[in-house]
Amino acid sequence: TPSSAASDVYKRQFLSDDQMVQLVNLIAEQREARQENTATCGRGQQRGMRQGRGPGQGILEYADELELTEDQVAALTALHEELKGEFQGMRGERGRRGRGQGPTEEQRAKAEEIREAHQAKVKEILTDEQWTKLEELREQSREERREARQEQRTERQEENLDFLAEILDLSDEQRASIEGVLDEQHEKMQALGEEFRESLGDERPTEEQREAHRAAMEALRAETHAAVLDLLDEDQGALFEALKKLRPQHPRGRR
Repeated sequence: TPSSAASDVYKRQFLSDDQMVQLVNLIAEQREARQENTATCGRGQQRGMRQGRGPGQGILEYADELELTEDQVAALTALHEELKGEFQGMRGERGRRGRGQGPTEEQRAKAEEIREAHQAKVKEILTDEQWTKLEELREQSREERREARQEQRTERQEENLDFLAEILDLSDEQRASIEGVLDEQHEKMQALGEEFRESLGDERPTEEQREAHRAAMEALRAETHAAVLDLLDEDQGALFEALKKLRPQHPRGRR
């Protein structure tokens, strides 16, 4: 929290008293709305479920659709426990490297090897028809997640545009132009992601490839930021830059 003196300097440079009140109120409202949404969706619980889910456990969600027998359910449950134990061992190795340290290339390769081995065991437990059906169900699930992410992105963009329109006093024309810039950024981001995945094929990305991809994404964000600035007048641009500095920075570069 900035000191009172620093806050006064900041207000004199960029914000009127009314704008400062609007800023604080909007931040509080958006934070409250996100907290309510998280509580409603049980996002934390879902995240925990995803982290603890292996190939066997995920398949059990489709037990009815796949018409699994009791023996198959028992075998897949045991397989999931085996996989969970192996990954817990790997997390212990990562923990010894220090908190916040990402996995090494060797650890990523080992994790992929474990997943492939367990996937082969899953295929042995299922019939050919069940395996085909499982792949169809997985693709359907991936498509539903993509649609959900797109819906969330649209909602966040609307929230951000409402926020900027209020704080920067945007005209309708400015808001529409900024929305176009953000839509274009999203399309380019998707294209970058598809290009990155296609370049990898079936291989896992190396740390160098990940860094190159992150750099390309960051360059696109900088390009978008500059495009938005071009749509603002001098006072709006100064406030927009100030707001950017207030945004928290994720340790891995995500805002």
